[in-house]
Amino acid sequence: MKKYILAWILTVFVFFVICFIFYFLYVPKPKQSDIKIYEKETLKNLETKILFYENTGNADKILESLYDEKGHIYRHRNKYSEAYNSLQKSLILAQKNNNKSHELELVWFLVYLASVQEKSDLVLSLCDKYKDFRYKKNVNFSMPSFAYYYHEGLAHLRKKQIDSALQNLSQGFKLIDKKRPLFYPGYFSNFCCALSIAYLQKKEFKKSIEYLNKAADVFLSVRSVADIEFNKEGNKLFNNALFSLERANPISLDLSSLYQKVAEINDNKEKFEKYTLKAIEVLKEINESKEKIANLYYKLGALKPYGPNKYFDKCIEILKDVKGKDAAEIVYKVACAGYDEKSKKSLNLLILSLKKLPSSDKNPLWVARACQLIAYCYNERKEWQKSAEYANKCLELIKRNNKVNIRSTLASDCYSFLDDFYNSQGDLKKRIKNAKNAVKFMLDIKTEPISLNMAYEQLAKVYKCAGEYSDAEQSYRKIVKVIHTNPKLRENEAYLEQEINAFCQIGALCLLQKMNKKALLAFNAAKKLLTDKNISGLSELFLSEILGDIINIADGYYELDQDTDAEKFYLKAVAMLVSHPEKYHKLLGFLYYRIGNIAFCRKEWQKAKLNFEKSWDNASKAELDTDSLIVLSSKLSICYRKNKQFAKGLKFALVAYNEQKNKYGDNLQTGIYAAGAGSLYNCLDQDKNALKYLEEARQIFKKYGSDKPSLELKVLQYLKELKEKNKRNLPGTSQN
Repeated sequence: MKKYILAWILTVFVFFVICFIFYFLYVPKPKQSDIKIYEKETLKNLETKILFYENTGNADKILESLYDEKGHIYRHRNKYSEAYNSLQKSLILAQKNNNKSHELELVWFLVYLASVQEKSDLVLSLCDKYKDFRYKKNVNFSMPSFAYYYHEGLAHLRKKQIDSALQNLSQGFKLIDKKRPLFYPGYFSNFCCALSIAYLQKKEFKKSIEYLNKAADVFLSVRSVADIEFNKEGNKLFNNALFSLERANPISLDLSSLYQKVAEINDNKEKFEKYTLKAIEVLKEINESKEKIANLYYKLGALKPYGPNKYFDKCIEILKDVKGKDAAEIVYKVACAGYDEKSKKSLNLLILSLKKLPSSDKNPLWVARACQLIAYCYNERKEWQKSAEYANKCLELIKRNNKVNIRSTLASDCYSFLDDFYNSQGDLKKRIKNAKNAVKFMLDIKTEPISLNMAYEQLAKVYKCAGEYSDAEQSYRKIVKVIHTNPKLRENEAYLEQEINAFCQIGALCLLQKMNKKALLAFNAAKKLLTDKNISGLSELFLSEILGDIINIADGYYELDQDTDAEKFYLKAVAMLVSHPEKYHKLLGFLYYRIGNIAFCRKEWQKAKLNFEKSWDNASKAELDTDSLIVLSSKLSICYRKNKQFAKGLKFALVAYNEQKNKYGDNLQTGIYAAGAGSLYNCLDQDKNALKYLEEARQIFKKYGSDKPSLELKVLQYLKELKEKNKRNLPGTSQN
């Protein structure tokens, strides 16, 4: 029975949750303009009703309610005078109807409305009525009592009755402070501002600054003035207090702190700059530490972090002779924020930050980061040994830090810098040892799988460079194993790409080892992962990575003579690139060439020609290397010949011949291209040029020998036919 009851309760609960979600997601909410139209119509209806019941007589209770509703609509629309008049009429009727609780509520709202209109005498008069109801007649009311103290205190403040103002404001502040200020941020900040002004009037600057600092803390914690109740009044009070303090300028550390908070409150950069500079001036006058002053200059500099920056320069100048942890960290922050990381200035500042740090007081986290950045700077400048020196320092420091993600990121970079150093020395053994150390480090700190896989990938690349293909393959298989232990990792695009790339690299390594069956299995595994569903939601960053994988799969199938799959993946790659052809001319040229070559091998001449043309169009805009240009133009020439477009074929045959001869002189390949040009001249009946190129081809074949006997026979046949044709020509007859 209990089970059925619980099931029923759960069903009801789920039903209400669904209804709640449906309401917030699908039920249209009224717009601000719709609310105003509704209120306007409501006011018209109220006026009509009021007129009707006033003429009827004996309807005081109804009229009391109608005037109350009308007053609150005006209050919401910030029409305080109209609101006051309507609620005043409702109050008279409440008194007549002996409705004590409503009478007290109305008195309270009249206090508020009189206060926002700055009618101080009226506020004080109404406050007396409020006290009479609340405390003498013991009528209950939900509004917190501190609100009453606030408005009475503010009225006294406006009348320059400072002692009375302080008495009420202090009493109310004690009440709101107990209720936690963030429950009533508007009232709390307003109390603080009013108290600040009151203490200013009594020349008690320390207390004035103290309360305005508290108000600023509330503004900072809420982060948006719009979120604070009565924000217009609060802003006005705050600015009045701030202006008065600025004029009085009672120099103190608390005043500097206040200026810093005011700077932080303002999103306006000019005001941030103005009040930060004021804070700096105060700190200078009280001889505060250079580190505090420099830190404020750093904040000013961070407004415009790149390029010439007078505030960063002042920051560094102030700390010129200062040593210690704080000074070192500020210099480090300037180096990171202020300049291009590759610049010499940034490098010098990073080194300076380390020099300022006492040897007995090392903070492994930011110091390690500084060492990593110095290593990076030297690496970019190709000063490999210095880069390695700081990379090793960073690795030593991060061993003392227990923040795994930070350690793995810094370590990954540093092992990469060390690899560049050993590579510059041509030391493959040290490169392999370094890559193994990186893997061990990641395993020891139990880093995220992504970082471990990156270490395995680097180890695989180094093994490949050393020609140790089997070990490289095993490293890539470890990446696959890491991901297979937790298949959910594939839901993250970074892991998905890592696994696809690992299978592609395994396939390529198997090809190098002549293990074609294993290679095909690896490329098929990558193909299975690389579905349209998997890549449709990828971010732009990983789409570029996946593009490389798609091309690797296509290349693998191409090498394995799996033409259908190769063409499919080349076309996938083209589809990803065609929307930005201007960025990828060279790559598109390569892809269209491969697609064309697949058709070429199938003797699909028209299809091959179309793709070779697209390849040529892209290649001509991308500074194609000479060898690729020779091969492409030669194949285009053949396609045009097969399609009976001899003139176009000749154009590309001559490109292939001229590029080949200019780069390599006379060799067997030059003879082949000469034969191609000669045969096309023959097709166009340009006998003189045909004889020239065919004779050159014959001489080259005779000198170097030919691995294409059929082509050599064709050349000899063409030459024989041309010579016989010339014999038949009458003397003086012009050649075509």
